[in-house]
Amino acid sequence: MSVKTDLYLFGVTGRMGIEISTLLHGHPTATLIGGTSSKGSYGDISAADVLIDFSVIGAIPTILHLATSMEKPLIIGTTGLTKEHVKEIEQASTSIPILQASNTSFGVAVAARLAQLAAQLLDETYDVEIVEAHHRNKLDAPSGTSVSLGKAVAKGRGRTLDALMADMDRSGRRQEGQIGFSVQRGGGVVGDHIIRFMGDDEIVEVAHRGLSRRLFARGAVKAALWLKEQPAGLYTMQNALGLE
Repeated sequence: MSVKTDLYLFGVTGRMGIEISTLLHGHPTATLIGGTSSKGSYGDISAADVLIDFSVIGAIPTILHLATSMEKPLIIGTTGLTKEHVKEIEQASTSIPILQASNTSFGVAVAARLAQLAAQLLDETYDVEIVEAHHRNKLDAPSGTSVSLGKAVAKGRGRTLDALMADMDRSGRRQEGQIGFSVQRGGGVVGDHIIRFMGDDEIVEVAHRGLSRRLFARGAVKAALWLKEQPAGLYTMQNALGLE
C-alpha cells in the first residue's frame, strides 16, 4: 500500500482551492489535511508533507517564511508576482524545494517546450505573436502563462523576454525578432493560448486550450507528489514532467 502525501493549501476557498479540495476527495495518494482562507485556517500545517499556495501575492512573504522555517516543500501557483517576490522565492529555494508556476497544467509545460524548440528551428524572419483569451475577471494582462510562453520562445532564440517583448500598445511597424502579445478577455474562458510563428509563406502554431480548472488542480497535485522527493532548489512544471 502506498503512503499518502499530506498537503496543506493556502487559498483553500478560492477557485483553485475548491478545485484542488474536490480533486483530493478520495485521492489514492494525496490527502488535504488543512488550509487557510481569508476567514481563517484549519488543520496542522506542521504535519504536512508539501504546502501548496493559490492565495494572494500579498501572502507570499509569510508563506515563504513558514515553508522555510518548517523546511516544507512548496508549490507556488499564485500569479502576478513582482520582481521582489521572485527574488524572495529564489532565496528561499536555497533551503527548500520550491516549484513556482504561473500555470500548473502539464499540457502548458509541453506547449512551452514545443514553442522553445520551434523558436530554435525557425529564424527571426518568423514573427512571433502569443494570443491569449481568458475570462472577463482576469486581472493581469498579458497573463502569467503568456509571459512564461514568451520566455520559452526567447530562450529558444538565446535571448531574454525583456529584450524581445514588443510594447503592448503595438504602435508602429513590427520590428524583426520581437515577441508580441494579443490579449482577449470575456465570458468564462478558462485559458486559451496560441504561440504563432508567422513567416512570409507559412504560419506555424503551438496551441493549448484549457477546458476546465480541474486540469490545473491535477497538475498541482501531481507536481506536489513529485516535489516531495526533490532536494532544495527552484523548479518548474517542465522539471516535474522531465522536460528539463
